Amino acid sequence: MAVYTVDAALTASDPANNQFKTIQEALDAAVSSDGGTINVAKGEYTENLEIKCGNVNLVAVAGTVLNGSIKGRSYSGIAIENFTINAASGAQAAIQFVTGNSDKSASHDISIKNNIINSDSAHGIQLALGAPNNEPKYESVTITGNSVTVSGSGDYNGITIANPVGGVVVSGNSVTALYDGIQINNPSGSVSVTENKVFDTGKNGIAFAGLGMTNQQEGTAEVVVSGNTISGAHGDDKDQRAGITVKDA
Repeated sequence: MAVYTVDAALTASDPANNQFKTIQEALDAAVSSDGGTINVAKGEYTENLEIKCGNVNLVAVAGTVLNGSIKGRSYSGIAIENFTINAASGAQAAIQFVTGNSDKSASHDISIKNNIINSDSAHGIQLALGAPNNEPKYESVTITGNSVTVSGSGDYNGITIANPVGGVVVSGNSVTALYDGIQINNPSGSVSVTENKVFDTGKNGIAFAGLGMTNQQEGTAEVVVSGNTISGAHGDDKDQRAGITVKDA
């Protein structure tokens, strides 16, 4: 697997030696190698990044600041680690993946670890739904050790995963959000939500919708929720806020 280096302090990029001044240049270069590891030196980068292929490990030195967002579509084998991401309101999410594989297969092996995320009127981490609806879309997903703060205005979640098929772990995160802290939609496989701290949400702390009851994979959801700390669900309607909520749809 190719290895790329990014350093904002470089005078200029050196593609022949896989050294780049911007992160997007390295992501673009990785396409020709069908992925690779991108090591990002500590610094401040102002970019809205697009991951354009699978098998990409995007790893920063702790303290690296990204003023922007990260998005990708339908790729597997993605890791994002150690960034401080400041996402402005123009982004849909600080980190966003949208599925929609033509063969209806799931995106898999996605790891988002140890990031500090500050979203202004945008979702924090969003593994969103593509078309068609109500089919398993994500498997083998690990979201751990992140600090997610969603501020501003609007119905924006801290962490969202749509249609997980199994092997999903959301653990050890700290989340504050305008809407749901952690939202899991239409799970049809194993999902573990453990040891998270969820504070000051606009609606629910942890929310499950379509817990195998209306999903076409009826009855196959295996959900573990344990060891979470939840406080401060501040929805306007007392019937629409809870520490943990489970809905049929």
